[in-house]
Amino acid sequence: MKQSLSSSTIPSPIPKATVSPDGTNFQPSPAAVNFQWTPSCEHIRERPYQIIFKATDNPPAAAGQPLVDIQVWEIQVVGPAPQNLQASTDNINNRISLSWEPYLCASRAESIVIWRRESCSNMAVMNCDVGAPDGQGYVEIGRVPATATSFVDATARTGLVYSYRVSAVFPAPTRGESVASEQACIALEVDTPLFTKVDVLETSTTTGRVEVAFIQPFQFSLGAPSGPYGYAVFRSEGLDGNIYTEVFSAYNIPPGQKAPITFIDENLNTAEREYNYRIAFYSNATSALSRTFRDSSDKASTVRLRLLPSTNCINLEWRYNVPWSNQFQPHDIFRSVGGEPAAPAIGSTTLVGRSFGAFTDENGIVQNTIYSYRVLTRGSYFNQAIVDYYNQAPSFSFDFATLPNRSQISSGAPEDNIKPCPPQLSVAALDCDSFDFNLEPPFSNTLQWANAQNNGGDTNGGCGELGNECEFEEANIAFYRIYYKPNVDAAYLQIAEVTGTVRTFLHDNLASFAGCYVVTAVDNSGNESDFSNEVCVDNCVRYVLPNVFTPNGDNVNDLFRAFSPVNFVEEVDFEVVNRFGQVVYKRNNDIFINWNGRTDLASNSEGSGNTLPAGVYYYTARVRFKRVDPRTATQVFKGWIHIIK
Repeated sequence: MKQSLSSSTIPSPIPKATVSPDGTNFQPSPAAVNFQWTPSCEHIRERPYQIIFKATDNPPAAAGQPLVDIQVWEIQVVGPAPQNLQASTDNINNRISLSWEPYLCASRAESIVIWRRESCSNMAVMNCDVGAPDGQGYVEIGRVPATATSFVDATARTGLVYSYRVSAVFPAPTRGESVASEQACIALEVDTPLFTKVDVLETSTTTGRVEVAFIQPFQFSLGAPSGPYGYAVFRSEGLDGNIYTEVFSAYNIPPGQKAPITFIDENLNTAEREYNYRIAFYSNATSALSRTFRDSSDKASTVRLRLLPSTNCINLEWRYNVPWSNQFQPHDIFRSVGGEPAAPAIGSTTLVGRSFGAFTDENGIVQNTIYSYRVLTRGSYFNQAIVDYYNQAPSFSFDFATLPNRSQISSGAPEDNIKPCPPQLSVAALDCDSFDFNLEPPFSNTLQWANAQNNGGDTNGGCGELGNECEFEEANIAFYRIYYKPNVDAAYLQIAEVTGTVRTFLHDNLASFAGCYVVTAVDNSGNESDFSNEVCVDNCVRYVLPNVFTPNGDNVNDLFRAFSPVNFVEEVDFEVVNRFGQVVYKRNNDIFINWNGRTDLASNSEGSGNTLPAGVYYYTARVRFKRVDPRTATQVFKGWIHIIK
């Protein structure tokens, strides 16, 4: 057997891919070859390279042609990771500076992407996982040119540990991306007070209450300010509001006090509004009249829960603006009917890489029932220095790993704004071969329909499938509407409405069978479906004329008239000519004709002119029937008439 490199998509120039042995000579089976290729920065691209190997056996001459097998390798060339990422803090300006070595492939790369996540990651990076590691909560916070070696993050929050990584991206047309650097973890020092709680205790438009708690700063690399410390807490409406009112103050606090400072903000409209708080930090603060402003904290808001009712479910969304991280820990959802939501939780969700929560409650939701919800968020600064410092006190221990906070209570009922699937309609059709033309009006049509999933009427198939804006809800149909039009060119008019348990309708007292029907379903929330499939019924028609009559005054066959019954005929335009082609009679105001054998060209009588002699005459009858399609309503009948006297 010999193996060779048949072809590859690796471009020239050097380095080229090689195999050894080169496939010139046969080897004993099983054969082995050594593939070698050293890609460079020039080979980085989004699409993998293909390497095609060919193996050929060496059969005896009597065995015929050699056998060949082909195997394809795909090789993905990604950019090397940026090296030696370092992070440092500028605690005066609340900034984190990043630096790294000049990127190896900077001449080919387009830019360096800066990634950040809240908390240091202990998860491994998968092979060939380019950019930020998947599923670890990293988000892009900036880009710099590929030749840059530094970046400043001015959006970091005090005390929260961040993990940073950087990666390179490459331009079109080949594109491509590098593996991310090793992480660099760091936090701004705790030199301002840190919120630990903004918890909605009571939901009310007038007597709402929020519990607020915070801890004192303890990290001062440039020197601790003089005590005692003082704090003033300010409140603003909204998650990010900036019009503040002072709601609490505390002074003459020893710097070493480690118990959280707590107060309850009362008489709020927590039912309709969210609030955010900030803390002013003072040194030498024996009182409000004797204090020196040092700094202020980051904002911390209440958790705002919003309900988005839908069909048979209620979607929950909650937002917040807090200085800690609410990621990587479960948020619990509580529900009740007619009371305050309490344990046990009906579900939980863990946030990764996003700053808001979402949950869909589909568990036993009943239409027209009001449900009350509350969400319990959990968070952390992921900062071991905080835990170590504040849990040193023998009389005090605080769980900085969870920081639980509750939203307001929000109530709502499932709303149904999605239309039902259109029904599938059928109407009993007429069999004109066996139709009894002796039937007389009034006539009737019988309609039947069924609720059919995946029925999309005449326009949009796939009802009930995700994204088709209609749903199969057989038990939720309040009534059906029946629409009718007498012909295909008319507009539909509603003619009836039947309860949702009825799936048949008799359309009676009709002058003819002709007409078209559609049916819609209307659910208990008033959503009307699209039209069902259209079903049209047409009349069975015929028009038969004799070929002889005897207008001799004996009252027997004195008139030339159409055979009865004459149903569904709207107009007859009748004309008779003699054997010379001269018109001898016309009439268009009698569907039976009733010609007495006299000449008449007035078109409105049975004949008031001269009596025609016996003989053979020829007629043309243009008959307009009542049909569902006006374009097929007119038929022309031609024949001969023998007048006998």
